Amino acid sequence: MMQTLLFLLPLLTGFNDVETGQPDALENALWRGELRVQVNGPMFTQYLANNLNETGQVVGFVKEKGSFKIDMTLIIRFLLNAVGESSMAAAETFKGDYMVDRESRIHFREEIILKKQRTSYMQDVHISETYITKIPFDRERDYSQEDFRFGNLRFLPSGRMDNKGQVQILADLRIPVTGAGERVYTRERQPESDKDPNERTVAEVKKTVMIPVVFEVNINHRKDPVSGTFPVTVDITTPFPSEDEEDAQKRTFRPKLTAQGSYSMSPLFDKKKKKKRKR
Repeated sequence: MMQTLLFLLPLLTGFNDVETGQPDALENALWRGELRVQVNGPMFTQYLANNLNETGQVVGFVKEKGSFKIDMTLIIRFLLNAVGESSMAAAETFKGDYMVDRESRIHFREEIILKKQRTSYMQDVHISETYITKIPFDRERDYSQEDFRFGNLRFLPSGRMDNKGQVQILADLRIPVTGAGERVYTRERQPESDKDPNERTVAEVKKTVMIPVVFEVNINHRKDPVSGTFPVTVDITTPFPSEDEEDAQKRTFRPKLTAQGSYSMSPLFDKKKKKKRKR
């Protein structure tokens, strides 16, 4: 049984840039490996509810639709030696388009007083408010072993590393990604009023989304390169905001992400068998 190799990477959100996504040199390394995880697809949200006045009457509605399309690739490269030591590094690319369109409408009647005519009349008023949020995500990062601090990653080798053996790799990662965009707010009243003018404002917004990546890989090896695939779980919580708990219960969230992983390992030692001496 080989010595168990264990990486415990504390969950932090800070990291530093590094120049390369290659692992540092490892003394007497026997295997070079690579894990590639890809997550892509859209997520959708939808919401529809009535706007009520103080007496509980329906005076309008609020509706919302949103989408978040992502494309992420995470590459983990590592070296292993005979005593269970290792070196690792990672590279990540993430692209995404986040959009939320929220619209609220209400109507009511108000009294209009005509002072000169000494009379008044009731007028129907319609107010529409919209919030349109668009945030692009686009980044490429390399991480050294010290900078890759997004959860737990464990390498568990057993058997003979220079012959028949196995490497089990367990990952429970939480990768934060941040994008910057804008939110456009528009308020329109019909009919228009000098006392209650129409409005349009644009505000800069930032958003951070946590991407959970969980997988387990069991790699059996001898002396030749090995490769294969493994399943990846991405149990993501909704990245779309909710006004309150009741609002969240009425909102639908439909993630349609696909996630897959692949691995490869190549020996760094001499694979030639020693010839038996002649008697």
